[in-house]
Amino acid sequence: MVNRILRSILAFVCIDTLIIQAAITRLVKANVSGAVLAIGDGANDVAMLQEADVGVGISGQEGMQAALASDYTITQVL
Repeated sequence: MVNRILRSILAFVCIDTLIIQAAITRLVKANVSGAVLAIGDGANDVAMLQEADVGVGISGQEGMQAALASDYTITQVL
């Protein structure tokens, strides 16, 4: 499974456990040559956003924690 994720251009991860999100982000960073982008909208995404090469926080209903911890912030997703 990990090899399949690492060979993919995009890995979409929906996990509420912040420790697992950050660990997956570290694993991907250690095994790919490109930059790793993480997108999150809540406090549970903060560790993942900080671990990624580029973090994008979505401000809104989940609060501002993700937006404050990210490199870039957006206010809505179309």
